[in-house]
Amino acid sequence: MTERRTRFGVIGAMVAFAGFFGAAAQPAATRTISNENRLFQRFIEDGAVTDGTWLEPQFRYATFDHHDVWSIGPQLAFNIAEDVELGGRIDLETINNNPGGTETGFSDMELYAKVRLTTKPTQFALGALLKLPTGDTDKGLGTGETDVGFFAALRRDFGKMTFVANTGLRITQDPDTAPPGALEGEMSVQLGGAALFPLTSKLAGIVEASYETERINGAGTDFRLTVGAEHRYGESFMSRAGLVWGWGRGAPNFQLIVSGVFLF
Repeated sequence: MTERRTRFGVIGAMVAFAGFFGAAAQPAATRTISNENRLFQRFIEDGAVTDGTWLEPQFRYATFDHHDVWSIGPQLAFNIAEDVELGGRIDLETINNNPGGTETGFSDMELYAKVRLTTKPTQFALGALLKLPTGDTDKGLGTGETDVGFFAALRRDFGKMTFVANTGLRITQDPDTAPPGALEGEMSVQLGGAALFPLTSKLAGIVEASYETERINGAGTDFRLTVGAEHRYGESFMSRAGLVWGWGRGAPNFQLIVSGVFLF
């Protein structure tokens, strides 16, 4: 483990524990988990369907062995029928290479659709994801190809705690690189699981684990452990923050996620 990863990990753990202990000290109230409490890493691959429109301006900072990534952009989801959700995301990213320079531009765009086949207390959903080549390949912000993924998700509400499990396949095309054929896309397998639990009437905690085999040959696997919380301020606004530790060449060493959610 690098010195930077150790430092961020210790700081992150202290912040997480401080938040959880502070929440536990608040007065008891009605505590529930709803479909508006969602995952961080696998927001899309969740059995829940939003009740209306979810607009989430999101900031992410991630550290890797040889570069850092700053990103900001909207995550959008909206209900077009009782059991159908559409959405997507795109980010403005800055990559700081070490050694090397800094590159800034838009990432590839992801669009998705899913349908929920069963409702509470056990929600089961199937969906598909389409990644469009909007990122600049010369800057390392995209692959220059259109990729597709398919997923299934199960969400079970046990009253005091809600569990989510998901699995999927993602087909990554060979990236546009120089020289051509230097990199080859793979069909990766995704697995994930999470627990969501109320801490107070307005605060929910989330612990999430996500894993994916390598998308591009030689890129490595991606395993992430995320600890986060969501605070509901009213019917139409919520804040979210998550701390992420990663293992595998494809994962960040550490990641910070901060966002606000507007609900319509």
